[in-house]
Amino acid sequence: MVEPQKTKVNAFASSVATEEAPECYRRLFLRARDGMLLVDAQTGGILDANQSFLDMVGLSLGEARSRTIWEMEEFQADLKRLAAEAEQGNRWFSVPVRLADKRTLELEVNCSALQCADRQMLQFICRDITERQLLLQRLSESQMRYRAIFDSTPVAMVLCSADGIVLDVNACLLKRFFRNQVTKEQLAGRHFLELGLCDLGDRGDEFMQFFKGVCVRLEEVPIPGSPYRPSGTANLRCLPLLKANGEADGGVIIIEDISEVREAQQAMTQSVKMAAVGQMTSGFAHEIGTPLGTISANAQYLLQQLSGGEGTEELRAILSETNRITNLIQQLLIFSRPARFRPSPTSVNDLASDVLSLMESQEIMRAVEVETDLSREVPLLPVEPTLIKQVFLNLVINACQAMPGGGRLTVISRVGRGGWDTPVAHTMADQDAGPMVEVSFTDTGVGISEADLRKIFTPFFTTKEVGKGTGLGLSVSYRIIQNHGGTITAESRGEGRGATFRVYLPVAGPPEATGKSAEQSAAPAVRRAAPWGGRKNGY
Repeated sequence: MVEPQKTKVNAFASSVATEEAPECYRRLFLRARDGMLLVDAQTGGILDANQSFLDMVGLSLGEARSRTIWEMEEFQADLKRLAAEAEQGNRWFSVPVRLADKRTLELEVNCSALQCADRQMLQFICRDITERQLLLQRLSESQMRYRAIFDSTPVAMVLCSADGIVLDVNACLLKRFFRNQVTKEQLAGRHFLELGLCDLGDRGDEFMQFFKGVCVRLEEVPIPGSPYRPSGTANLRCLPLLKANGEADGGVIIIEDISEVREAQQAMTQSVKMAAVGQMTSGFAHEIGTPLGTISANAQYLLQQLSGGEGTEELRAILSETNRITNLIQQLLIFSRPARFRPSPTSVNDLASDVLSLMESQEIMRAVEVETDLSREVPLLPVEPTLIKQVFLNLVINACQAMPGGGRLTVISRVGRGGWDTPVAHTMADQDAGPMVEVSFTDTGVGISEADLRKIFTPFFTTKEVGKGTGLGLSVSYRIIQNHGGTITAESRGEGRGATFRVYLPVAGPPEATGKSAEQSAAPAVRRAAPWGGRKNGY
């Protein structure tokens, strides 16, 4: 049965190729959906055209045959060149055709050379791609709009495939997480979890539901520290994209960095606490100071009268403790009212050097190696030298107490703007603060825990043993710097990796010189850097 059927097919093909072929090809020519025309290669005269072409250009067959292809203004720009190229084989090109009714069609034209008997002809196949070009243009415009929206969105966004591979990231992510030091191309093709943008911890299974087409929302997700930025906190919104059949097809991960919000909340809490301390202090400082002065004066009188006799040791202890209480009250008074000081042009480099010179003979500094890098570009600042020296002294003492077995203390100064392109710059409350001077104190001590960092500038907070610390050293230092229009930040990288305190002071001077209040000029800022751990001695 197969052989007779094959014979019939061969016979039909032979018939088409001989007797019926011209008529078959003629029908194909006339009925083709694409426009077709035959042109004399020598004269350019139009020999024939099918109805599709005539409809495209708005001509009748007679009108078309009365013209040459070169007379059709719509084609003149390209046809002569492409007709010559057609002799070398098929050529496709796109050409706009302006019709009599002033409409413009975009035609995709194939030009090929044909030899018919002794006559050289050109065959043109024309396809109307106006709609296709319009759709491509709209698609391009849509992609541009998508890109503009994607890149201008002020939250970090990642576009992922269904298996978690990164397809695209927006400009905000590159800026916030990589400080524009990494390109999209370097991130594309990697799995989202490999980027280290967030620490999912025990919420990994919940997050992975996103790749199954489930909307996922994760609050308070830790952001690990990196060379490009400090650690922080973010909220994650995972929005899946679905195919027509409902299957997951990747989606968008939105990473909302809320670190600054949390710090602002901490700053507000800090301000409230300090205001409460100030109000409390202003009320009882006088009441305590008066009887305390009487006790101290009487103790001094008795000490002179006894002249080394019995009880002098106890009197000296009374004087020591009354002096300690007096100093504590003086520190508390800083919170009750803005410090009254007269700024004068001062070298903070000299203040830091003076403090280090003062401390070098102290027992606490015996096993501590000191390194300094004080920039000569740091200008004189309008500050109260005594108060700034007090801040530096507090920071040096705390650093040494955090290194009971010895270590290294590094003091660095530099000058720049409040918006330095460094991770710590993000802690500045006012990115337009103008030129700022930074003086940093870095120790190699035991470090500070994340929990303690949140309370490090809180009045009366201390990790020292009872009787060895008032918990006011850092809070007083913060208040002094705040009154100068600056701020202090604290960082720690975990157990045995020490801590860094950075003092920022505006070159323009304290708030009185800039027209801002201290609260507007600065706010407490604490940056955490993972990993955490270690004890908290000395802070």
